[in-house]
Amino acid sequence: MASKLTTGLGSLMGESFIGATQSLDAEQLLSELKPWQIEKGKADFLDYLYKLYDRGSAEPGLRGTYTGLMEQFAQDTAQIMRASFISSQLTGQ
Repeated sequence: MASKLTTGLGSLMGESFIGATQSLDAEQLLSELKPWQIEKGKADFLDYLYKLYDRGSAEPGLRGTYTGLMEQFAQDTAQIMRASFISSQLTGQ
Protein backbone atom coordinates (compact mmCIF):
# COMPACT_ATOMS: atom_id res chain seq x y z
CA MET A 1 0.00 0.00 0.00
CA ALA A 2 1.31 3.39 -0.92
CA SER A 3 -0.65 5.36 1.64
CA LYS A 4 -0.35 5.22 5.42
CA LEU A 5 -3.49 7.35 5.91
CA THR A 6 -5.50 4.27 6.86
CA THR A 7 -3.44 3.74 10.01
CA GLY A 8 -4.46 7.00 11.68
CA LEU A 9 -7.90 6.97 10.12
CA GLY A 10 -8.33 3.36 11.17
CA SER A 11 -8.06 4.26 14.84
CA LEU A 12 -10.51 7.11 14.41
CA MET A 13 -12.98 5.00 12.46
CA GLY A 14 -12.49 1.92 14.57
CA GLU A 15 -13.36 2.67 18.16
CA SER A 16 -14.42 6.26 18.57
CA PHE A 17 -16.38 6.82 15.40
CA ILE A 18 -18.35 3.77 14.35
CA GLY A 19 -18.29 1.80 17.57
CA ALA A 20 -16.09 -1.06 16.36
CA THR A 21 -14.19 -2.99 19.02
CA GLN A 22 -10.87 -2.74 17.18
CA SER A 23 -9.34 -0.28 14.75
CA LEU A 24 -9.85 -0.71 11.03
CA ASP A 25 -6.50 -0.92 9.30
CA ALA A 26 -6.52 -1.73 5.59
CA GLU A 27 -2.81 -2.53 5.54
CA GLN A 28 -3.23 -5.10 8.31
CA LEU A 29 -6.29 -6.65 6.65
CA LEU A 30 -4.58 -6.87 3.26
CA SER A 31 -1.40 -8.36 4.75
CA GLU A 32 -3.41 -11.46 5.63
CA LEU A 33 -4.35 -12.07 1.98
CA LYS A 34 -2.42 -13.55 -0.90
CA PRO A 35 -1.71 -11.21 -3.86
CA TRP A 36 -4.13 -13.07 -6.13
CA GLN A 37 -6.87 -12.73 -3.49
CA ILE A 38 -6.33 -8.98 -3.36
CA GLU A 39 -6.50 -8.64 -7.16
CA LYS A 40 -9.60 -10.83 -7.39
CA GLY A 41 -11.15 -8.87 -4.56
CA LYS A 42 -10.54 -5.59 -6.40
CA ALA A 43 -12.29 -6.92 -9.49
CA ASP A 44 -15.16 -8.34 -7.43
CA PHE A 45 -15.55 -5.04 -5.58
CA LEU A 46 -15.73 -3.11 -8.86
CA ASP A 47 -18.41 -5.54 -10.05
CA TYR A 48 -20.27 -4.89 -6.78
CA LEU A 49 -20.07 -1.12 -7.35
CA TYR A 50 -21.21 -1.55 -10.95
CA LYS A 51 -24.37 -3.24 -9.68
CA LEU A 52 -24.77 -0.87 -6.73
CA TYR A 53 -24.73 2.19 -8.98
CA ASP A 54 -26.81 0.39 -11.66
CA ARG A 55 -24.33 1.13 -14.43
CA GLY A 56 -26.27 -1.10 -16.82
CA SER A 57 -29.00 1.56 -16.81
CA ALA A 58 -26.84 4.66 -16.35
CA GLU A 59 -26.90 7.70 -18.61
CA PRO A 60 -25.15 7.41 -21.99
CA GLY A 61 -21.41 7.74 -21.59
CA LEU A 62 -21.43 5.91 -18.25
CA ARG A 63 -23.73 3.02 -19.17
CA GLY A 64 -21.81 -0.23 -19.30
CA THR A 65 -18.58 1.30 -17.96
CA TYR A 66 -16.64 1.11 -14.75
CA THR A 67 -15.31 4.65 -15.18
CA GLY A 68 -15.40 6.71 -11.99
CA LEU A 69 -16.99 4.03 -9.80
CA MET A 70 -14.31 4.18 -7.09
CA GLU A 71 -14.40 7.98 -7.08
CA GLN A 72 -18.21 7.98 -6.78
CA PHE A 73 -18.03 5.42 -3.98
CA ALA A 74 -15.33 7.43 -2.15
CA GLN A 75 -17.39 10.62 -2.41
CA ASP A 76 -20.58 8.89 -1.24
CA THR A 77 -18.75 7.18 1.63
CA ALA A 78 -17.21 10.48 2.74
CA GLN A 79 -20.62 12.17 2.74
CA ILE A 80 -22.15 9.30 4.73
CA MET A 81 -19.31 9.39 7.27
CA ARG A 82 -19.57 13.18 7.60
CA ALA A 83 -23.36 13.05 8.06
CA SER A 84 -22.96 10.28 10.64
CA PHE A 85 -20.33 12.28 12.51
CA ILE A 86 -22.51 15.40 12.53
CA SER A 87 -25.51 13.38 13.66
CA SER A 88 -23.52 11.77 16.50
CA GLN A 89 -22.35 15.22 17.62
CA LEU A 90 -25.93 16.51 17.72
CA THR A 91 -27.09 13.56 19.81
CA GLY A 92 -24.11 13.84 22.16
CA GLN A 93 -22.60 10.43 21.40
